[in-house]
Amino acid sequence: MAYRYHQYGGKKEKKHTLIFDWDKGQISNDYLNKPFPLKAGTQDLLSFQIQLMHDLQMNKKSISYIIADKKRVESYSLQYIKESTIETPFKTLDTLELISNKIRNKTQFKIWSAPELNYLPVQIVKTDDSGDTTKLSLKAISFGTPKPSQK
Repeated sequence: MAYRYHQYGGKKEKKHTLIFDWDKGQISNDYLNKPFPLKAGTQDLLSFQIQLMHDLQMNKKSISYIIADKKRVESYSLQYIKESTIETPFKTLDTLELISNKIRNKTQFKIWSAPELNYLPVQIVKTDDSGDTTKLSLKAISFGTPKPSQK
């Protein structure tokens, strides 16, 4: 399984790929060119959001994940704070607000997930140790109709 990240716009373009090799028990990446040990349950930054949606549907209020990114494999804990209504470019949404532990005593995340969208994370705010923030907000969403299977 592979995870590819590509960010453009802003200060500079960023790209990296993680290869999850379950047989060898390692994650290879093209950023550090150094493999990481692959622990059971490790998620990438996309699959963790799908797992979060599932966990919130199961009414979990305190959740932990092992997430691989371009530099390391890290444990993250999310704690439910409150229900809140937020404005996104998409529309006003009722959400569950969660906050992460501080990672390496530096970075913290807040995540807002919308029950009406199956707990899709609709806003994420990352705050680093200097107080700089990065905000991601849902701008649009569409649900396609599955194509009939070909027999």
